[in-house]
Amino acid sequence: MKSHTGQMEGNVTENRTMLANGMICLLVAYFWLLFTCSAAAERFVELNAEIEINDWSYWIFEDTKGIVSRNGERPKSIFGRSTTTRFVVGTNSWMMEGDFYKNAKATRWFTGTNIIERSIITALLPNPPRITNFPVGISPPVGEEHTKVQESADGNPGRPVRVSDLFELQGKIGWLAFCSGPALKRSGREVFPLDDLWKERCLCSGVFTDKTAVFDDSLGLPKSMEIFTETGRLIFQYQVRQSTNVLGWNFPVEFYMVQYGPGPVQPPGSSRTNSWEVHFTAKGRITNVNVREQPSIRAELPLTPIQARELAQSLANDKAQTAYNCRPFRSGSLPELVQGRWLWHDRRGYARYDVEATVTFAANGANPDVHLVPIYTIPLLHER
Repeated sequence: MKSHTGQMEGNVTENRTMLANGMICLLVAYFWLLFTCSAAAERFVELNAEIEINDWSYWIFEDTKGIVSRNGERPKSIFGRSTTTRFVVGTNSWMMEGDFYKNAKATRWFTGTNIIERSIITALLPNPPRITNFPVGISPPVGEEHTKVQESADGNPGRPVRVSDLFELQGKIGWLAFCSGPALKRSGREVFPLDDLWKERCLCSGVFTDKTAVFDDSLGLPKSMEIFTETGRLIFQYQVRQSTNVLGWNFPVEFYMVQYGPGPVQPPGSSRTNSWEVHFTAKGRITNVNVREQPSIRAELPLTPIQARELAQSLANDKAQTAYNCRPFRSGSLPELVQGRWLWHDRRGYARYDVEATVTFAANGANPDVHLVPIYTIPLLHER
């Protein structure tokens, strides 16, 4: 009886988990449907942009403290490579895609009410050394996918003090230059410095004012921006150097920015007490731009296990209909997601033989591969 109760509890937990995952995917699909419906009525601009970030405060900290040489390593060159990000931009929705993480590629959509992010692991990270008895994280396998949904009325990834921003610095830079129109048009908007290190080092309340000039069009991207602390101290500057007009919208061909912040803590009596220094600088430029009647984006969101099973059964039955004039597959087991592809296997009896099916396809159902194998059964002969 005890064993039966434990099995029932396990089944309930599994059902609840499947229901929760199914609800998340249904919500994602609903928000994507809203996005694509609005996309059909708009025209979009697709562009690629190079962004280069110079982390001045970290360089100075690393060199003055001799951190790299202390470990017997050579410092990395300050002439780093720029990163390329792809954007698809409309008046009320946008998409960005790039290598925002060290080991994953991510695609982010703003639908008008939510920000949806889908990421796929592209490389393994080395496991950190165990220096305590506490467990350490393990890098997820290559091909594993993750989807998350964040509520957002304007697509602004910045958040106030004591709340984590939705994007890393690279994503926030691209958002300001190419995707911030909906947020800047919103009444009562809040704009924060892009690098959220200010939440730790800046002795301010987190209430900022800004002086922003936007292009005079329906997209409303910024031409220039200055952000000030509550004491009137300049903490962030953004400036467009060159721009181009596409579909009546102005985009920055070249832009640059700088963020300031408190300098390192100095000993008493130092002349640099309360100093205000450059934190980071960044610049970017458009490398390619195209006009799209509709965004060249597909949902490409991973199917739920139940959706994947239904698709696999349909594909297997279609092939069995052609090959053996039967549709034997129904109510089979759920598939597994293996290295970014669904894998489904089932075996069903038909007449005097069985049909064994193996079906694989991408996480979103694309690129299916179906294999059927007839397995003939020999009836047992009874002795007379």
